Amino acid sequence: FEIPYRVVGIELDQYGYRFSEMPDSPPPVDLSGLIRIIEKPKMITPFTDRFSLSKNWYQKRSASHPDMILLRRYLNTFFSSTAKADSAHRIWTCFKEDKGKITGPQKKYSSSFLPMNIRATNEYREATSVAYLVNRFLDPNLVKFFSMRGIEIDNDQFALSEMIQFIWRSAIRDNQPITVYIPSERMRGLLVGWMNSISQKGEQESE
Repeated sequence: FEIPYRVVGIELDQYGYRFSEMPDSPPPVDLSGLIRIIEKPKMITPFTDRFSLSKNWYQKRSASHPDMILLRRYLNTFFSSTAKADSAHRIWTCFKEDKGKITGPQKKYSSSFLPMNIRATNEYREATSVAYLVNRFLDPNLVKFFSMRGIEIDNDQFALSEMIQFIWRSAIRDNQPITVYIPSERMRGLLVGWMNSISQKGEQESE
């Protein structure tokens, strides 16, 4: 709508944080030693389709669907065997309306569930095991709205940003190692690619 704006960043000085005329430029970090991504074939192979675990994927599957049964089983494997995390050290998410398909009538892991769009909280910084059971895509209506105004939105960048926001509710925000289960091949690839790009940026700046 041609509303004027300017891009600013945030700087830290002796008085605390303040707005800066320079856009944010986070320092390069090698995250490979802090983020362990589960890539056991058995736990990820069923979800290789580009749209696996998307909103539409969930809507088409009941709690008794074979795919949902597998997802519940692998989430349980992740928390109980792979990561071996108790309730105080685990968080997970899916689309809120589909939570019951994962927890089942026993409401297993309900206390560790967080909304996928949770923001600005340090309450879960002790969590060392994170399960991200969603595959994010922009609302088609929003895509159409912006497209009609000549603005193209990168669906992958949107999905990556949303996923990073959730993962950073965990112990990684304190530079502590975490284990992450991301069954969606698309979402897992986005995270790995982003981590590699940050690491390469650090190597280039150190040369």
